[in-house]
Amino acid sequence: MRASPKLLIACLASACAALVVAGPSLADEPAASTEAGVWQKHEYSFEFMGFTSTYSCDGLADQLQRLLLLAGARADAKARPGACASPYGRPDRFARATLVFYTLVPSAAGAKDGEPGVGQWRPVALSNRNPVELQSGDCELVEQFRDSVLKKMFTIRNVVDRTTCVPHQESGSDIGLRFETFAQAPGAPPPAAARPTAPRVFAYPKQGQSASQQAKDRAECEASAAAQAGANTGAPTGAAASAYTSALAACLEGRGYSTR
Repeated sequence: MRASPKLLIACLASACAALVVAGPSLADEPAASTEAGVWQKHEYSFEFMGFTSTYSCDGLADQLQRLLLLAGARADAKARPGACASPYGRPDRFARATLVFYTLVPSAAGAKDGEPGVGQWRPVALSNRNPVELQSGDCELVEQFRDSVLKKMFTIRNVVDRTTCVPHQESGSDIGLRFETFAQAPGAPPPAAARPTAPRVFAYPKQGQSASQQAKDRAECEASAAAQAGANTGAPTGAAASAYTSALAACLEGRGYSTR
């Protein structure tokens, strides 16, 4: 039996009315608003204190760099291995890392000193295997990062923390941290100071150099390598990066370090 034209018209009209009642689609929802902000610089010496996991100094630096960027630090954030007794890739009971990074503070919060930026509140969720590099054994690291860095140096809100760390065992340890962070808005131009960095050179003392001596040697070698690579300020990138890293490694090795 064929439907009459009047019946078909009535059905189409009903369908159109239902679409109107349903309201706008997800694509029509307004994007998160942006706010003016100010970049603030942070420098922090991070010494891992935990019972369950042991990190190499380079492994600790890599994991902290990941956490900094996830938490909303500017893209030029650096986490470098600190002065460690163990060689590259070997666990160290006193693993350290040096953090140098910028975070964005809303101008409305009263921040004035620093380079201006454009920010936006965005959600962050950390859990076991989210991101995939984060495992239950990193639970104590996440706790320490939360208390020493995230809460003190980032602008965050709506924190929901269900992280539970069981000392001396991974079983039962669970990472569950959610929050909103004020970070650079997508598409916003980066500040002039936010330049990409050259590949890192890890150096480990072979002659028992003190921490202050290591810092002095690295600073002098970085300046020398930058000059050889033709960079006036900082570490170069692009074609000059290879020359810079080679010169830096050669300088450090000449002063009694093994490099990678």
